[in-house]
Amino acid sequence: MLVFLDGPQQFEFGLDFNSWQTGPKFRGLKSVPNGIHFVHYSLSNISTHGFFCNLKDMVVYKWDRENEIFVLEMDTLQLQRLDDSFRSYEQYLGSYEAAIQDMDTRKKWRRLSCYITPELIQMICPQPVSSMTCTSRYGEDWNEEKQRDLMKLAQLRGQEWIQPSQEIDQKNWINFTEIDLKRSFPTGSTGSQVTRHYLDKSWLLQVIVKQNFNDPLLFIGEMQIAFVLFRLAQIYDGFEHWKTIIHLLCHCTDAIQVYPQLYEAFLDQFQIQLMDFGEEFFVDELKSENFLKAALTQLAQNIREAPFPVLESIEQKLGSLLRFVGQEFGWQMESSLSDVDSEDLPQIVE
Repeated sequence: MLVFLDGPQQFEFGLDFNSWQTGPKFRGLKSVPNGIHFVHYSLSNISTHGFFCNLKDMVVYKWDRENEIFVLEMDTLQLQRLDDSFRSYEQYLGSYEAAIQDMDTRKKWRRLSCYITPELIQMICPQPVSSMTCTSRYGEDWNEEKQRDLMKLAQLRGQEWIQPSQEIDQKNWINFTEIDLKRSFPTGSTGSQVTRHYLDKSWLLQVIVKQNFNDPLLFIGEMQIAFVLFRLAQIYDGFEHWKTIIHLLCHCTDAIQVYPQLYEAFLDQFQIQLMDFGEEFFVDELKSENFLKAALTQLAQNIREAPFPVLESIEQKLGSLLRFVGQEFGWQMESSLSDVDSEDLPQIVE
């Protein structure tokens, strides 16, 4: 059960992939399934706020009038009073089951958040976030191209766009795993080793996994967090990190053998996330077609030309993904792969 106290009389409220326009009596939702959820809300069509929560029982948020955001209620006496007087405000709680007209959105949330754990949220995004502040290291690299992208995104969603503050928000910092794609080789590498690690970034991926995750699949959980932050809260830094993770995973060869389960999960998630974005988003709005086609072409080449046996399940999932982008986006991936000539590829210089 999610309870929201003393909030504005009307605002747009969302839970996972569902959203509603609230009325003056709205106090939250009951009968919400336990587990990881993402709450997002907007007081206008300009900015969005959001936070992850791990729902087990009743979770209460109160309105912070000074900062105009919902914050977690920590007063134990107040929580006890609310628990004791539940029936007095139950009538103001919407029924989750009744409000969800399309149960497919519930299934979609499960599929797009299945690797997110409470520990991962605590590590990466424990605090509420806002589309109006700089909340990760990606926000430090602001440029006109990003500004144009966000303006187009706002137009797609029928929203007004105002440039986020460039002041770093350390309090609500998103602690994405640092991924330096330009530093994909060990210290002391020779010229040929640098080139080899540049072409196959498996060393970098293994370092990241070993240093940050006790389970490689949690890296896919971080990919899901980045996707959710951008998709539901308009956090552009989430989109940048999502692209960085895709670039890294698509430019590894040896890691496919080291982390086969990670790559099975990645191929599944990549397709599910592309299905949610849709063609118009990629081709017309943020012009990500070139990036995604190049990354997917590289991934397919790495899997098909790997110097070791690749799991049949990985090849099948790759085939499903290639067919999907061909049918939905018109991307002729097979012809792109056949156009890749070995003489055109970078050569390792000894």
